[in-house]
Amino acid sequence: MEALQQLVTQSDVSRAMVDEKLGVLADSIERLTRRMSETSPVNTAMMQVADGQDRLIAAIEARVVPGETGLDAESRMRLRSIDVQMLRILEEISAGRQETMTEIRTDLAALTKIFNQLRKSEAGQRRAALRLQPGPGETGSEEG
Repeated sequence: MEALQQLVTQSDVSRAMVDEKLGVLADSIERLTRRMSETSPVNTAMMQVADGQDRLIAAIEARVVPGETGLDAESRMRLRSIDVQMLRILEEISAGRQETMTEIRTDLAALTKIFNQLRKSEAGQRRAALRLQPGPGETGSEEG
C-alpha cells in the first residue's frame, strides 16, 4: 500500500511539473503569436514604403500633361526595378514566416510525443504497483 501511495505521489509531482512546463510553453507561444501579430519593424518599414509610393503617385499625377504618357523609359525601368525588389522582400518575409511556423509545429510535435511517453510510463508504473499490491484475503508472502 505504501508503494502505491509513493507511486501516486510521484505521479502527482510529475504531473505538476508537466503542468508547469505546459503553462510556460503556452505563455511562450502566446508571446510569440503576439509578437508576430503586432507591428514589427518590417511592417512599419513596409507601411512607410507604401505611404511613399502613394505620395509619389500623387506627385506624378499632378505633373502629368494630358496627351503624354507621363513617364519616360528610365522612370518606367526604375519603377519596375522597385516593384521586383518589393516582390522579393515580400517573398522573403513569407518564407521566414513559413520557416518559423514549421519550427513551431516540429517543436509542438516533439513535446506531444514526450508527453504521450510520460503518460504511458506513468500508467505502466501504476499498473505495476497494483500488481504488487496483495489482493483481499491474500498475504504478501504467498505466491500463486
